[in-house]
Amino acid sequence: MTRLDYREVLRECGPDDVVFCDPPYIVRAYDDRMLDHLEMVGLLKAANFRWMLTEGMLTEYARTLYLGAFGEPNFRIEVQKVMHNSNSSGGKRLKAVEYIWKKF
Repeated sequence: MTRLDYREVLRECGPDDVVFCDPPYIVRAYDDRMLDHLEMVGLLKAANFRWMLTEGMLTEYARTLYLGAFGEPNFRIEVQKVMHNSNSSGGKRLKAVEYIWKKF
């Protein structure tokens, strides 16, 4: 784990490294200064290191971006979302699917 900029970290990784990426969902709350999903995809596609990427794909843009770049996910994992007051389900637990891609 690091607080460094993801661009800096990914550019320094080499063949002996394994990177786990769990970026924030593609929503308006985040902007390209925090995480440019398209740039991250380009860095991962060109990577000479092993990596895993997880995404809940809440938006159509995420589906288009990740499926277009990496194809079908290697894994689909059903997860139980935790309750919290700020979610759109009114605090009810929801089931969701996390998608995981990997290069190794």
